[in-house]
Amino acid sequence: MKTNILLLFLITVLGACHSSSQKNILTISNGAFVDGSGREVILNGINHVNKNAEQNHIDPDDEEILTQFRDWGFNIVRFGINWAELEPEPGVINEHYLRQIDKRVQWAEELGIWLYLDFHQDLYGGTMGNGAPQWATITDGEEHVKGDIWSDSYVLSGAVHRAFDNFWENRITSDGLGLQDHYLNCLKLVSQRYKSSPSVAGYDVMNEPFMGSRSVDVFPALISGYVQGLKKSRGEVLTLEEVASKWSVGEDKMQIFEALNDKAIFNEMVCAADSIVNSFEKNTLSAFYQRARDAIRSTGSQQIIFLEHNYFSNLGVPSRFSMPVDTDGNVDKRCCYAPHGYDLVTDSKNNTRQGYGRVEFIFEQIVRNAVSKASPVIVGEWGAYYSGEKAFTAASKHTIQIFEAQKISQSYWSYWKGIGEHEYFATTIVRNYPMVTNGELMMYKNDFENNHYTQKWKESPDNKSVTRIFVKDINRCEIKLLPKSDFKKISISGSDNGYLEIEPLGENRELVITPLNR
Repeated sequence: MKTNILLLFLITVLGACHSSSQKNILTISNGAFVDGSGREVILNGINHVNKNAEQNHIDPDDEEILTQFRDWGFNIVRFGINWAELEPEPGVINEHYLRQIDKRVQWAEELGIWLYLDFHQDLYGGTMGNGAPQWATITDGEEHVKGDIWSDSYVLSGAVHRAFDNFWENRITSDGLGLQDHYLNCLKLVSQRYKSSPSVAGYDVMNEPFMGSRSVDVFPALISGYVQGLKKSRGEVLTLEEVASKWSVGEDKMQIFEALNDKAIFNEMVCAADSIVNSFEKNTLSAFYQRARDAIRSTGSQQIIFLEHNYFSNLGVPSRFSMPVDTDGNVDKRCCYAPHGYDLVTDSKNNTRQGYGRVEFIFEQIVRNAVSKASPVIVGEWGAYYSGEKAFTAASKHTIQIFEAQKISQSYWSYWKGIGEHEYFATTIVRNYPMVTNGELMMYKNDFENNHYTQKWKESPDNKSVTRIFVKDINRCEIKLLPKSDFKKISISGSDNGYLEIEPLGENRELVITPLNR
C-alpha cells in the first residue's frame, strides 16, 4: 500500500509509535551519551543496511539477526532507511515499507537494543547507486563513469556530480517541490513516526554527504599536498604528473600509500584540500543540517541527530561543518558528530595492507573534529573487512584500541551472513566493554594479547543504578573488583555471553576480568 505523504503524516501523529520507557532512552549530557538513568553509555554496534532492491531493502531474517546482535553484545545498530523504497514516487509514501520498519523497531525494543536510522546513499542513487529514487536522480544527461572500485565514481562520474549538485540546489521536481524539500519531508515523517520509540536513538541525516562537481578540485589538491609533504619530510622531489600517474598503477600506488604512513606527509596531503572541502561543509552542508534539525525538532522529537562529515573527510580532511542551533541560537546539544573513517586501501584488492600510521592519523583528526564541535562522537562506519582474512585480526585490534583509549563509540561496517565465523570479528569486534557506567568512566581496555579486561570509573554518590558490562563467556571468567561490592552475572539465553552488573558504592572502582583457565 502506498499513501499520500500528508495523510500518512496525520496517521503518525495519532499513533503508530511505541510507548516511551525513560530508562532506555538514549540522550546526550555533558558531552557524553547517557541513558535514562543518567549512566554514561559506550555505544558498541554494527551497521545493518540492506541495499537489495529485490528484497525491498528489508532483510526477511531481521528478527533473528537482531537477536544475534544482542547475543554479540551490541547495544546499537545503524539501521538503513532507503529513500527510493520510502518515496517511490514524488509525494507518495510506501506504507508497507514503514510497517516493516515498525517491526524492526519493536524487535529492537524487546531486545534492549537502540537503532539509529540511517538515511543511506551510495553514489547518490537511481541506476548509479542506491539511496535516491530514480525520479529524484537528475543528471542532466551527464555520463556515469565507473572505476576499478565502486567508490571511484565519486571522483570520475559527471552524472554523480550533477545529481548531487541538483540536490544541494534543491532542484524543482515534477510536482513543484524541491529535491531537498522531498528528502526533508521524508526525514520529518520518519522522525514523527518514531519520536516516542525508546529503541530509536535518533536519525543519521545522510550517509557520507558528497560535494558534487566541486569535488573535481579535490584530487589535484591532494596530489599537490602529497608532493609538498614528501619534499618537506624526506627531501624527495616529484612532479604532480609523476604522482598522478603512479596513483593509477597498483604497486606504484601502494608506494604512495606507504609514504602516507608518515603522519607529517599525510597531514600535508589532506590539509591541501582543506579550503576546498570545507567551503562545502561550512556553507552547503551546515545549511542542510540546520534544515534537517529543524524538520526533526518540528515533530517534537528530542532524539539524537547524528551528523556525518563529508565524503573526503573519511580519509582525514578536517571537518568544519557547524552544529545546528535551536530557535534561540544555541547549539542543539542533542546533535552528535557521527564520522566515518577508512584507510586508503579499503574496498581495493590491497585491503589487507592496512597502514597503521594512516589509520591513526584519520582517527586523531576525527577526535580533533569532535573537540572543535564540542560533541560526543560515534564512528558510524569503519573496517569493511569483507574477506575476513587473518590480517584483519591485527588491524581490527589496532583500531579498537584507538577507540577504547579515547572512549569513542562505534558501529562496525557491516553485517553479512557468516561474519561471526571470522577470527577478527569473534576476537575483537565481539569483546568485553562497559555498556552503561554509574558515574564517570575513567578508562577501559581489552588487553587482547594477555586476554584480560580492565575498567576504572568514578561512581556518582547520588546514583543507585548498577554499572553493566558486556562479558564474553560470562560463566568462565574470574572477577576482581575493588573495592568489593555485590555483583551479578547474567547469562544471555542461548549464548555463552552475558552481563556483569555491579552494585554501586559511590566510590572510585576498578575491575579486572580474566578467563578461569588462565
